[in-house]
Amino acid sequence: FPSHDSRNRVNLLLEKISANFLNLKNENDQMHREILSLERKLERKELDLKFAEEKHKYLFEFDRSPSLLIDSESRKILDSNIAFRKLTSMTKAELNSFHLDDLLINLQMDDMFKDKKNQKEVMLNISNIGLLTKKKDTLIVDMEINSMILSSQKIYQVVFNDAQQRQMNEKLQHEFISNISHEFRSPMTSIRGYFDLLSRDETLKFNGEHRLILNSIEKNITRLNLLVDNLLKIEDKESHDDKDNWEIFKPATVIEEAIQINSHIANVKNIFIEYLLDQDVAIRGVRFEFSQIVTNLIVNAFKYTNKGSVRMEPWKKGNSIFFSIRDTGI
Repeated sequence: FPSHDSRNRVNLLLEKISANFLNLKNENDQMHREILSLERKLERKELDLKFAEEKHKYLFEFDRSPSLLIDSESRKILDSNIAFRKLTSMTKAELNSFHLDDLLINLQMDDMFKDKKNQKEVMLNISNIGLLTKKKDTLIVDMEINSMILSSQKIYQVVFNDAQQRQMNEKLQHEFISNISHEFRSPMTSIRGYFDLLSRDETLKFNGEHRLILNSIEKNITRLNLLVDNLLKIEDKESHDDKDNWEIFKPATVIEEAIQINSHIANVKNIFIEYLLDQDVAIRGVRFEFSQIVTNLIVNAFKYTNKGSVRMEPWKKGNSIFFSIRDTGI
């Protein structure tokens, strides 16, 4: 029979083994719970991802802008939305047999993408390109290309917009800025002229406070003129040489308006104004830019003529109108 000490050592060993086993069981249970928690989180992430993709597909399908999804490498069409299928009169199956390049006219897409392949985000904006329809008609559109990840696959979303609508909006914007600038410029020129007459009138006795007020008025006149000039410069950069912004107008009307607005300068100097305008002649161009040129010439003629006359003479030659200003000044 084992001795008492031996039995105690065996019991202690068994208790230690039992405690270690219990610890291992607890650790295993804890690990199992953590695994279950991670599995639930992973399932939730998968559901969220699936929901996000389904939401994207829904938004993509019913987006009002005609759109395509294409493979980032081959540029094969993967999907198309209702608006694009309606625009091209093609079915989804028909479009899925094409590459993006097949639908575009005179556009080298390889050159567009060769410097973009390794970039995580690709954004291209291409204006006035030809898009083929099922009937082989050509639509002029603007195209925007963005990269995205969908189902762990890098793809491009291509959005098409009506180029004619953009051009119409740009024309309306140009007309609005031109008109509002003209409406600002006309009274500001008049205000500046009368301000100069008032401030230089030696018969008026201005005190120090009056001079401060006049100085403030002059600074604000200059500020408003600078704002109008900056507005015109921005507009000119955005729409330079854009013939879509041309309109038909009568130069006689514009010239008479410029003379009337600036006549106070001539009246002070008793300058005789001569002009003979044909009210029936019309020209095509940007009315406000013509008005600005004529106004600059007239103001310069009045400004540098101390006595005598200023003569304005337009004449027609072929399909063009010529306009000259002659003065007796320096």
